[in-house]
Amino acid sequence: MDVDLLEAVQLGDSRQWIRIRAANAANPLLLLVQMGPGLPMINEARTLQRALSLEEHFTVVYWDQRGCGLSARPAAATPEVHLATMVGDVERLLEMLCDRFAGPAIVAGFSMGATIAALAAGRRPDLVGTLVAVGMDVDGAAAGTNAYEFAIAAARTRRNRRAIRQLEAIGPPPHLEPRKFATRARWSPTSAASTPVRRTPRSSGGCSPAFFVHPTTRSGTRWAPCAGSERHLPVWCPTWRPSTWAARSLP
Repeated sequence: MDVDLLEAVQLGDSRQWIRIRAANAANPLLLLVQMGPGLPMINEARTLQRALSLEEHFTVVYWDQRGCGLSARPAAATPEVHLATMVGDVERLLEMLCDRFAGPAIVAGFSMGATIAALAAGRRPDLVGTLVAVGMDVDGAAAGTNAYEFAIAAARTRRNRRAIRQLEAIGPPPHLEPRKFATRARWSPTSAASTPVRRTPRSSGGCSPAFFVHPTTRSGTRWAPCAGSERHLPVWCPTWRPSTWAARSLP
């Protein structure tokens, strides 16, 4: 690996962490914006490299957003998480990266991260050469309700007592607690009516070991992913219903 750096960056009032990796330092810049709620990405760098080999073609920036992963330390110093602040963090990080690597970035966002990335790109198109939005949240409240109703209906049809018991225990959305959110995510995918899905990497429904422990994770941050979810869920769930803002806000 020609480049493999773990660095702290100051984004507004928050000290956050990024990891930059590339097989060739001349590779084009790619910023990954994590899915949520509050799921970190730095601890999945090697897993994603093995799965996708992105570092062979890009200078990949893995980023733990405010309030989660390495950026959750110390918890008392982590400012509150707000949608506008998170979009601003993307803009500030892109400014730093584009200045450092000389040029607009390719930005790939996942789920909530896709929405945040799209809003940032709409505000600062000069910093983004290409935007890749994977599974963008547009109306998260409706998506959560549909996912829950699908999962419990499928479980009842297939008489999966374990799934029925767990889904009935958490009740309908909103699921603001990480445990409830993880339960819904575990049973929501198409195949989950019979078996809980183990999605890798990075899923609250079935996390890889790196989600909890990784060489880059410092002492005391073993459960930082869960702490990140606790901070991000109360922010996202109340704002999901009017999140048609994503489509309306883009030029």
